[in-house]
Amino acid sequence: TYRLVLEAEPESNVLLRLLEPFVIHNVLPDHLDVARLEDCISVELVFRAPQAIAERLEARMQAMVGVRDALCERVVPLSQRSPAKRPPAQPLLAQPPLAQRRAAGVAA
Repeated sequence: TYRLVLEAEPESNVLLRLLEPFVIHNVLPDHLDVARLEDCISVELVFRAPQAIAERLEARMQAMVGVRDALCERVVPLSQRSPAKRPPAQPLLAQPPLAQRRAAGVAA
């Protein structure tokens, strides 16, 4: 699994252009998050593909007109991380209620 994060010009057709290389390589993103910032669009794509395809997608994004910056990194599942690198677990009672976490935009 890979995570591709990029910033692009806030143009009306930028999302279509960003997804086209995924179609060409027959890769369906598992997750897509888009945010319009003041002067750019921030995009995060999570997808499963061989390393060579992930590297090719990153290179295509970096070379794409309108893309300011792109970075692709391998996602390591939490269960596979060493205990020293895991974030400390909070006791269930210390966490805010689910509705409050959802309102704040924090994943359940």
